[in-house]
Amino acid sequence: MSEFLREIHVIPNGNIQTVTVLTKEWARAVVDVSISYRENLDKVISVLGRVGDRLHEDWPDRVTEKPVILGVEQMGQESLTVRCVVKTPPMKQWEVMREWRKRIKEEFERQGIELPRGQRTVLVQPREDSKA
Repeated sequence: MSEFLREIHVIPNGNIQTVTVLTKEWARAVVDVSISYRENLDKVISVLGRVGDRLHEDWPDRVTEKPVILGVEQMGQESLTVRCVVKTPPMKQWEVMREWRKRIKEEFERQGIELPRGQRTVLVQPREDSKA
């Protein structure tokens, strides 16, 4: 059996008796921040914590709890990704995420924390049949 074949369960709408909405009272804003491997991870996490705390203080109606910096979410080829999460009222998570990202970028600039830039190294070698 191919690893791409999966079972599909079809449930007709008429058979659905109960629906549980888990985000009726709150939503979660998730911000993933990519940083260069050259950056000091402890400093970055500390800065992200301070930015999150200020966001909570400035927007208590939209940021209902103190944000949590979960830590390294991913180790990519060109960067580390740090995940930050916070509870918000329903439908406010996108507004909070946009403002949070803006504040992070501004604070990173003040602190000299560099966001990763895509870089490629190209190695050019002469062909064996060329006259170099």
